[in-house]
Amino acid sequence: MLAIGVCILAFAMSGSNAANRDFVCHGAGGHQLTNHGNPYDGRAILRLEQQASFTDCRPFFMRNPPTAFFMAWLLGFVSARTGAVLWSLALVAVLMISIRLLWIMQGRPADRLHLVGYCFAPVLASVLAGQIGIFLLLGLVLFLRF
Repeated sequence: MLAIGVCILAFAMSGSNAANRDFVCHGAGGHQLTNHGNPYDGRAILRLEQQASFTDCRPFFMRNPPTAFFMAWLLGFVSARTGAVLWSLALVAVLMISIRLLWIMQGRPADRLHLVGYCFAPVLASVLAGQIGIFLLLGLVLFLRF
């Protein structure tokens, strides 16, 4: 089941599909950082995004504070498609860790109610859009845990 999910994720993040999601700004910012460029340079960001099949004519900037660039920096070492798949897998892994920790913190109840967390609409929207908010969820859960 996990392998099928990974295959579906890899297919969903192929080509222009991945380029028109929030991931494209993380990847472009990461490429700028690995090449010692400015991640807020509009022309360079737009050029990188259009190379990844981005369809808009305006640059799509990463709207996170500079402290979040360490995650985008890692995406600068791979291609756009590979980065999109790795980013999506990281989001799903972080979501699984967060839900598992919440389940443990609740005393490991026998029911499967914690599995509803995977179907929660904002979580699905965040994962499908490739947003960084899932990492904030993990931060909050770790704060509550420790």
